[in-house]
Amino acid sequence: MIFITHDMGVVADIADRVLVMYRGEAVETGSVEEIFRSPQHPYTQSLLAAVPRLGEMRGRDLPRRFPLPGQPLAESETPDTVVAGEPILQVRDLGGPFSGARRAAQSRDARSACGGEGQF
Repeated sequence: MIFITHDMGVVADIADRVLVMYRGEAVETGSVEEIFRSPQHPYTQSLLAAVPRLGEMRGRDLPRRFPLPGQPLAESETPDTVVAGEPILQVRDLGGPFSGARRAAQSRDARSACGGEGQF
């Protein structure tokens, strides 16, 4: 099966082998373990840097874009603060089975899933 995505988190979950393309050209290939352990191409490194990690965003600014090394974003694209005010999304009564490629999980109570407040 061939699966095309920019989401390296999904790649880690479902793939055995990876081919990374940049601007229509193959730039890196290998097993998931090889690519994730030691990415060689700057684009692969940027894709992996963009994968969210648990707890990393807590108490931080809004998520930022991840440019290729040596290509900084303009200041207008990197907000320094989170806008105060009402949350843009509130979650209530979240529950049910969710299935994944290799496992199935039962969702947790929305309060615990969202850091105790039930909102993002």
